Amino acid sequence: MHSRCGALWKNNQSLIGGKWVSGCLETAIAVIDPALGQVLGHTPRVSKTLVDDAIQAAADAQKKWACELGMTRARLLRRIAQLHHEHLDTLAYILTREQGKPLSEAIGEIKYSASYFEWFADQARIIHGDVLPSNQVNNRLFVTKEPVGVTAAITPVRSDLRFMFFLFRV
Repeated sequence: MHSRCGALWKNNQSLIGGKWVSGCLETAIAVIDPALGQVLGHTPRVSKTLVDDAIQAAADAQKKWACELGMTRARLLRRIAQLHHEHLDTLAYILTREQGKPLSEAIGEIKYSASYFEWFADQARIIHGDVLPSNQVNNRLFVTKEPVGVTAAITPVRSDLRFMFFLFRV
């Protein structure tokens, strides 16, 4: 792996509950550079127990996230977009090596991904409810928008980075 990738590449590990958890190397999935056929690293094949741990950690984090103010969520999402831009060259290099796509396409994909975080950051700042008329005199319907819970998205191998944002909600 290129020296630019070391800090971003966690070989055979999954981030669960804010901690890097190692998988079993014997069952790990090799990540192969399609252009050169070289093994870049390994991604874990996680057990049902680790999947359950990840779901529980996400559910715990989601409860805290739901209590955050929109401005706080917006700042965090903007920071993620900023990190995309700060690490653009390294992320594009990893994407190119892992997926075999041209570097210019990988750069465009990273920038596009950052734009999603920027857009959702803007949306987080303006989340509000509605007051709707009722079919009964002297009544109003109040609509509030609240996080509904944890979701999971399984994307195809070597899918476009932007794909996951079709499922992402603030």
